[in-house]
Amino acid sequence: MIKANYKWMSDEDTVIQLVITDSLSELSMHWQEDMEIMYFYRTSGCNYIINGNTIHLSEKNLVVVNPGEIHGCSDWGENCVAMCLMIDTKKLHTPSFINLFLQNKYEANSEITKIFESLKAVFEKHTAISVSAECEIMSVIYRLLSVLAEISGTNHNKSDTARKIEIKKIVRFISDNLEDKLTLSTLASKMNLSCDRFYHVFKEYVGVSPSQYILLERISKASRLLSDTNLSITQIAQMCGFCTSSYFSDKFKEYIKMSPTKYRKKQKQQKLGML
Repeated sequence: MIKANYKWMSDEDTVIQLVITDSLSELSMHWQEDMEIMYFYRTSGCNYIINGNTIHLSEKNLVVVNPGEIHGCSDWGENCVAMCLMIDTKKLHTPSFINLFLQNKYEANSEITKIFESLKAVFEKHTAISVSAECEIMSVIYRLLSVLAEISGTNHNKSDTARKIEIKKIVRFISDNLEDKLTLSTLASKMNLSCDRFYHVFKEYVGVSPSQYILLERISKASRLLSDTNLSITQIAQMCGFCTSSYFSDKFKEYIKMSPTKYRKKQKQQKLGML
């Protein structure tokens, strides 16, 4: 469950968010413009995929997802407790940090641990946004980024920026058109690549094949519809691009380890328990 969820807002947009949780669900492959920094207080072992590279994380490890990097995780390990920090780098108003590009994995030293404790304390201290709160929050954030940048060494530029932009467009296209028949040739044509070349490029950057990614996204969308709507199983199957409701049920059970009906019932029970 989420133990704490702190947000610092600016002009009604979230600039910095700190979430402390001990219940991490499967994170399907996705990307965002924010920088994501996750500090694992405790985990028996976690495999995190960033741009196709699998990163093995353990207790007291830190994982950084830079803006635009495609990432996800299906195994958080057991007894996991993590602090997830989301930062809108465009609104930090410091040019030296706007193009900051950090390495993905760090061993959290004592200074990093203290910084996260300080950040938590600042959010707990200020129940409302004020000038003093902003100054304290930004001070801690800049200290964290400075420490990580120093560990990373000289900042490096993304040599494959153009390819990443193309892949992000494909990922967004898939997300927006899950109800349609998404063929390999259709997706490959959008990057002007052969089917074989597209397959290998996509898997290199995303970490899974195009067909597996599409299936994971369809199941992810279906799980949200099961939880948040009263649509029938057949309607959800059609909206998520499954040819039949029985095929949808089989695949959903394969990945979620329970039938769509049982999943919906469990989600409703959990929501009632939170009221």
